[in-house]
Amino acid sequence: MVPFLLVSAVVPSMLLIWFFHSRDVYPEPQRVVWATFGLGVAIVIPVVIVELIINAAIKHVENPFLNGTLEGFFCAGFTEELFKYGVVTLFCMRHKEFDEPMDGIVYGAVASLGFATLENILYVTQGGGGAAIMRALSAVPCHASMGAVMGYFVGQAKFTPHKRTKLMVLGFLVPMLLHGAYDAPLLTAARLSAEKPIPKESAGLAGLFLLVTLATLVGEITWAIILSGRLRKEQQVWHSARWAAWYAGMPPPPPPWFAGFVQQPVWTYASSVNQQAGGPAYPSTQPRMQSAHVQVQDGRSAGSAVVSWLMLGLGFVLASFGGLMTLGSVLLIASPSHDGGAEAPSAGAVVIVALLFGVLPLVLGVGLFFFGIKRLVAVTPQPPPRAYPVYGV
Repeated sequence: MVPFLLVSAVVPSMLLIWFFHSRDVYPEPQRVVWATFGLGVAIVIPVVIVELIINAAIKHVENPFLNGTLEGFFCAGFTEELFKYGVVTLFCMRHKEFDEPMDGIVYGAVASLGFATLENILYVTQGGGGAAIMRALSAVPCHASMGAVMGYFVGQAKFTPHKRTKLMVLGFLVPMLLHGAYDAPLLTAARLSAEKPIPKESAGLAGLFLLVTLATLVGEITWAIILSGRLRKEQQVWHSARWAAWYAGMPPPPPPWFAGFVQQPVWTYASSVNQQAGGPAYPSTQPRMQSAHVQVQDGRSAGSAVVSWLMLGLGFVLASFGGLMTLGSVLLIASPSHDGGAEAPSAGAVVIVALLFGVLPLVLGVGLFFFGIKRLVAVTPQPPPRAYPVYGV
């Protein structure tokens, strides 16, 4: 059972870590990424302790709406996001490698995925394979998205000192509210569905609440993608400008998160710097300068981007399902009760099922995910030979 649980939790998390790491033009060191992941795993213990205390305090609330809201916002939302916030702010934000706003999104998502991985193992132990599939396709992306949103605000806070207090508060408050908006309707629906017999009104409300949870999930995933895309665009413009400035023999441009450089065209900056030094503008050298660097735009067209996102989504679903089916088949073969009797499927039949519904979807899913990333994120060149540092705080 242990390998099955590990894969059910690890495959979706690893794919999402791969995704957020690939969005960073200047990727974070693996040692810091995995240290953040480990801290995300470690906070499960104090989170469980605090949640047990809060659950004991609210378990006597009989109203299903109030009970679900309290557990969703305060037991799950407040507690889990507080400890994840601690990892991002007390470890990641203070680390020397946290030297640009995009790092906040990466580390926030990784910390949340570390937490989600171990949390999933605990849930799946009680809920089985069905819970594993549902949580892989819902709870894992939910945690990753909330972590990315948290990291966005923390990253903005670090590099915007005059707004730091406001942004730090939003870095905790927004993910907590998103978490509550996801969990509270789900928990309320579960309590309404537990009534025996189930009134028609309760059944209708339970279905409505499930739609609210689904809308929250889609909304936060979309928001996380938009935020990561916005910061990647800043990185791309600055990266191109560094190449242009290096080729023209000019000083390095300021990073966009300090000077709003993303609003200024690369060639305008190059010309202005040269004119300040007493030289001419650079209209005649634009083609030559542009050939000195590689364009790093996301996707080649709107249609291409849509295809890339479809490949990523389908790859994620296939790989998560394939991983579960593969390990489930292995466990079935290795089970002591699998004696090859008349009622038990033969080992050969199980292997065939594992290959068709496990290994094949897993391989296809990982392949689709890989090519989706390759299509979405063009190859980024190394910094110019005259290495311009990333301006940290």
